[in-house]
Amino acid sequence: MTDPNNITPDEMILERPFTSSRRRWKTLGVVIFVAIVIYVVWWFWLAETVREQINVWIDNNRMDGRDIQMARLDVDGFLGWLDIQAEDVQIVDTAAGWRLRVPGITATMAPWKIDEIDGNFTGPMNLAVAKGPALNTYIIETTSNTWAVDRDQGGRVRLDLEDVAVTSNDDKGVLKVANLKAFLIRGSVPIYGGLNLKVRDITLPALAQSPFGSNVKNIEAHLELIGGAPPGNLTAPELTQWANRGGTVEVRSLRIIHGTLGLDGDGTMALDGRLQPVCAFSARVTGYDAALNQLIQAGLVRSSDGNIAKMILGALGKVPAGGGPKQIDVPISVQDQRLSIGPIPLMRVPAILW
Repeated sequence: MTDPNNITPDEMILERPFTSSRRRWKTLGVVIFVAIVIYVVWWFWLAETVREQINVWIDNNRMDGRDIQMARLDVDGFLGWLDIQAEDVQIVDTAAGWRLRVPGITATMAPWKIDEIDGNFTGPMNLAVAKGPALNTYIIETTSNTWAVDRDQGGRVRLDLEDVAVTSNDDKGVLKVANLKAFLIRGSVPIYGGLNLKVRDITLPALAQSPFGSNVKNIEAHLELIGGAPPGNLTAPELTQWANRGGTVEVRSLRIIHGTLGLDGDGTMALDGRLQPVCAFSARVTGYDAALNQLIQAGLVRSSDGNIAKMILGALGKVPAGGGPKQIDVPISVQDQRLSIGPIPLMRVPAILW
């Protein structure tokens, strides 16, 4: 009979094999190997799923009347971040009357964070508009651009463009934007979507300048789409359906600095029965006297109407407590293609031809 008190160290190891250093390393190696196999299988499955989802997206757009073609689609980046590259992407919507061509789209997605995709475009991009108020072909270039899609919570899209240049084929000059940031949020009832927009230093083309000059220093806006699901395209039939469903755009905040004119306000925008904009804003305005002079000089406001408006607004304007130019809190409205400041009908707004 073996004496339990007379056991050699080797015999103790045999009775407790898992405490062996060799066994521990072997077990750890097996765990790591299994984890690697699972990750490799997951990576290849995810890459194939990305390809399938892109094809599903293309098929869904075709059902909606938009044809999407691309010369090449690659999903690479073996075992690391998924690198998605598409070349010569063309999107055509014949019914809506536009065509977009992008030389290349590059995107990345982490296998461990599949709801987020980051990417950029390679340009220049070509946009042809055959219907609506902006008929033309445009070349869009940027020195840098990034975009991100987050599919969580209904979907969110971020866009950041630097040094944008938009050129039309009719030689009307170049529209330049120093920086544009947009954050689009997809929602549901009652808020179908939201947009946060920041645009800095816009230089207008020489043949398309406003009466307030060629530079728009700043535009900031927070918009919400409510009352009806958004139209798929900006065509007259779809806009009519959206307006009939009670669709409106709530402007939660709007700030514009354009030449001497400054505006800070909020309000509501909608479309009337002729698909013309109807707006009601409450705004704080600075530089209104110089702005009215510029509208008179441009022939957009009659001298008599402009002078009356300057007298009334001048009497209501106040210097802010901290000093600075006079400002006035006033309602601004657009109805029946007529822009009014308070009770003063000021100027006619050109019709939009959808």
